[in-house]
Amino acid sequence: MEASGLFINVDLPISLQEIDSFADGEQLTFLQVWDEVQNRGIKKFINRVRAGYMELFRVCFIEEAWFCENKEQLKYALLYFLGVELMLEKIYTIRINRFTRGFDKVRAQEMRDDFQAEFITYLKSGLEAIGHDTNSQQGGNIYSMVEVLP
Repeated sequence: MEASGLFINVDLPISLQEIDSFADGEQLTFLQVWDEVQNRGIKKFINRVRAGYMELFRVCFIEEAWFCENKEQLKYALLYFLGVELMLEKIYTIRINRFTRGFDKVRAQEMRDDFQAEFITYLKSGLEAIGHDTNSQQGGNIYSMVEVLP
């Protein structure tokens, strides 16, 4: 599969050092943090896209191949969704405590909110760009979600 050309540490205001700072004892480095965030995030992203698709077009079945066929239209939505997941990881990590976190938690919450807003925008525009007749769209409230860690 061809790479998207997007990088979490280039296209979003997040450094690898920052990701590394909240790796816990099991994660060791930013690579393990990023693997966990991607694995969890992609599963959730697929569900969010399917729900958004259903809300907009009243079609509930999307095959896995559909995501690959439409990756160009969905890549920024995925990037920002993974940014949301990464900020959740930072907010709830046990490695950074109240003495070391300081304003980082507030900044992470603000970034999460910003990334969530961008995700919603890119998801909606991506789904609309995929090619359905805009006259058949019903619009809905799928784009306001509450995020919690499992």
